[in-house]
Amino acid sequence: MSAAVVTPSVQVKRSGYARAVRAEWIKTSSLRSTWILVVLAVGSLVGFPVLVGPDWIDFAGGSGAESVDAVSLLWIGVDFALTLVAVLAALLATVEFTTGMARNTFTATPTRGAVLGAKATVGGLFALGVGLVGFVGAWVASLGTFGDAGVSIDLTDGATLRLVAVQLLALVVTAELAIALGVLLRSSVGAIFTIVAMQLILPGVLSLVNSDIARWVSAVLPVRATSAAALTEGPADGVIGLGPNAGVAVLVAWAVVPMLGALVSLRKRDV
Repeated sequence: MSAAVVTPSVQVKRSGYARAVRAEWIKTSSLRSTWILVVLAVGSLVGFPVLVGPDWIDFAGGSGAESVDAVSLLWIGVDFALTLVAVLAALLATVEFTTGMARNTFTATPTRGAVLGAKATVGGLFALGVGLVGFVGAWVASLGTFGDAGVSIDLTDGATLRLVAVQLLALVVTAELAIALGVLLRSSVGAIFTIVAMQLILPGVLSLVNSDIARWVSAVLPVRATSAAALTEGPADGVIGLGPNAGVAVLVAWAVVPMLGALVSLRKRDV
């Protein structure tokens, strides 16, 4: 009588959202390009206020600058930082599609929504980290400038705190938008160009068009929505634009709506 052969069952454990986040973090943080972009983005946030500080002192001394004006100086390099954050997030979303590694990712984590959520989480954390470190670094580097101008930053001031929060939100939204566009277009170049066009090109072009439609389109672009959200008062009567709360809502929509589109695309398209 032959002995029965028992074959042990092997249970394959699929990764969920938490493991997907860990995997995305490891992949992103292990790339040299990630840290180069992070250093450049933080450097732009710290460096630009230092460069324009001497000229700002003349402005502050003559206009009675307040805390919110000082914080505005600290974010003067945010446009460049936004572009670098967009590049980082777009690469995070697209590099696996260009190299073919996406197949391995979706084999380990079949739930594509979990993968997209993990990319969004990691991209958002990097963007938030860049903003926080850059803001604190710019603040410390500009203490001498503020002292010469007789100005200090008061984070208990509502307008000051709102400006800081909105700029951090704008960095996170830019990262999420870049990730969504990267998934939709499967091209880092296409995603980056689209964001740069919306941030730097379209507002100027639309300002040349004498039309209410063009003004409304310009008003809901991310850069205009950010500006509106950072204010404490809405536009004057008869002026087309968003109020502060509407600006926040539109800014958040620029992250949520494209991300939903990316989720639908990711579920329907082959890798």
